[in-house]
Amino acid sequence: MVGIPALEALTHAVSGDLPAGALIAAWMDAHRRDVFSALYRVTAAAPFSRARLIELEGPSVGSPASTLARWRARATGVPALFAGDGAVLYADDITRQSSGSRVVASPLLAGAIGLLAGDRAAEAIEPSALRPLYVRRADVEISRDENLGQTSATRQDL
Repeated sequence: MVGIPALEALTHAVSGDLPAGALIAAWMDAHRRDVFSALYRVTAAAPFSRARLIELEGPSVGSPASTLARWRARATGVPALFAGDGAVLYADDITRQSSGSRVVASPLLAGAIGLLAGDRAAEAIEPSALRPLYVRRADVEISRDENLGQTSATRQDL
């Protein structure tokens, strides 16, 4: 098996007509007014090859405003293209803060994932060795930690 991150597949799927040096922001709706995001620079390498994209910021989760502010602070430039359902959902925020950027919806990703997996066939691993990438902690963990914090505070008040 070969693991292909969804944000990377999304970016590859929309990078086809962009010139080398262009920035692409992949945004997927993370709900709770957040986006899962990653930032990439396009190279002149062949589409759907590992060398096609340079990861500038790996997968993260946060509000659209904080993500845009963090990228502006990096001084990498404004992404030419924002792709994904999160980009469409927050298109007004994007165009307000990055007026020259385009926003496109998520294309179907199965074909892109297949092409990327084919390019990375030499990196295949046993299925049991594949590990998921969790960008945000599970709700049950967050709730447990909040409850533990409240319980500790209550005990201290006694």
